Amino acid sequence: MARKRNNDEENKSPSWLTTYGDMMSLLLIFFIFLFSFSNIDAQKFKAMVASLQASLGVLEGGRSMSSVPATGGDEGQDLEQRTNEPQDEFESLYEDMQRYIQQNNIAATVEMTENKMEILLRFKDNVLFESGKADIIPSALPVLNNIAGVLKTYKEQIGGVRIEGHTDNVPIHTVMFPSNWELSTARAVTVLRYFVERQHLPPEMLSAVGYGEYHPVATNDTIEGRAKNRRVDIVITRTWIPGEINSNTNP
Repeated sequence: MARKRNNDEENKSPSWLTTYGDMMSLLLIFFIFLFSFSNIDAQKFKAMVASLQASLGVLEGGRSMSSVPATGGDEGQDLEQRTNEPQDEFESLYEDMQRYIQQNNIAATVEMTENKMEILLRFKDNVLFESGKADIIPSALPVLNNIAGVLKTYKEQIGGVRIEGHTDNVPIHTVMFPSNWELSTARAVTVLRYFVERQHLPPEMLSAVGYGEYHPVATNDTIEGRAKNRRVDIVITRTWIPGEINSNTNP
């Protein structure tokens, strides 16, 4: 019987360990409330968490501080603001472009749309170029200058700017432009070179492509439809995908 009692006593945890566990639990609760009701520096809090994790690690099966959700406090609000910041600035880019279009009454000739990934500026028929030519019309230069200024302001939020040339299906046969491929490409490159050489936009941010008549937005069977297809599109893309930050932070 004496031997059995000795074995039972050896299997019991020391009494000080229970007291130590209670004390650590109280400290954990205290620091959680302290964090909830105060504005604490993020670096100091991380150091405090690391210290507590080292202490609580001796408690077998204990819950680490990193698994406890932090609630309240200005730090959480600041993190949310930083997470949404790129999206807000890209939205500001759209608003600045839209404001310029409205103030200068050019909405009838410059169409603007947006989605989660990009902003589209569509220059309608004969806004930038005369029929069959690839030289920018002087009256269009102020519009391009303003667009370039906005692109410079928000270049950190821009992943790329693609300039697209489009035509209708009416064939062209000139020495300079044997087909609509050459005409649409030349127009896109002309706008790109103007942005780089005159407005000093970073060339690595820009690209140009000519689609000829093969990406229509309307029928080519009517005069109105062909006029809509003769256009130059400037497509501005984001530097990031919405939701990418949150998805990358998940374990």
